Amino acid sequence: MTRKPTYGLIAEDIAHKGVYLLEKSDSLLDVISVMDKKLISAVIIEDIESLGQYYIISHTQIINFLAKYFKSPRKSQRSKSRHQHTLNSLSEIKAKELMRGPLTLIPRSTPIDEVVHFMNKMGYKRVVVGNEYNQPIGIISTKDIIRWTTDILPKGHPIMIFIQETKTGLVLASHMFRDDVAESYIDLLGGTLSAIEKITDEVLKNSGNLRYIEKDYYDIMFEANEYITVILVCDESSIELRIKLRAFMRRFMDQYSQELELRKKTNYVREISLFKLRPLIEILETD
Repeated sequence: MTRKPTYGLIAEDIAHKGVYLLEKSDSLLDVISVMDKKLISAVIIEDIESLGQYYIISHTQIINFLAKYFKSPRKSQRSKSRHQHTLNSLSEIKAKELMRGPLTLIPRSTPIDEVVHFMNKMGYKRVVVGNEYNQPIGIISTKDIIRWTTDILPKGHPIMIFIQETKTGLVLASHMFRDDVAESYIDLLGGTLSAIEKITDEVLKNSGNLRYIEKDYYDIMFEANEYITVILVCDESSIELRIKLRAFMRRFMDQYSQELELRKKTNYVREISLFKLRPLIEILETD
């Protein structure tokens, strides 16, 4: 199975190229005009008095600032005069009253995983990328991170699923998602108890916290609780498929928790009826 690489990319690769520089003395109206004209969500403020220092103003900062600034508008003002009053006010407010910083520029060669870690640690929605002269050359926002994640990370598709009783190892239900499954899949994971035991044994052997096993041509994902272990064979493990697998498990437990609890209370001698996976498996099939 050919996997898409998730390494080697640097900050410059996903940054939104080009920044719009304004000065501290520029008005808030100037800032809003640039953002509106260029369809951007943030501008960089350059402090020309202190070389190498940059600040930022985002659309969120502007909204929050204006919400406080115009919290109690004069009710006696007519709409036209109020509009003119607002424009005059925006012209009087200077960029330095809203800007945040000084910024720590992210070197253009910084690996993507370090950028994500830094943004997560600091709680930033965006960071500014700088060149070797400490000049801003681009911005990375959470939208850029999401877009990169969507492009670079693989999208998994389910092949087979097994629901196994955690305590006894009994296979409660199984389902094949594709009709064109290769014989190699069927030979190894044909739904027999021995095949299931082989998988779970490997999980226990590696780690009690192991959530997936990577094979040559497929991945095996796991979710488990005290009642059941859900084993999903897929062509590629992915974040999206993991979320769907957890949703599947929650729905399964909502539907069959009483029967599973009775099995536990009777020391697993109570007979169980056939567990129906439709329409639960539709959670995993939906794109």
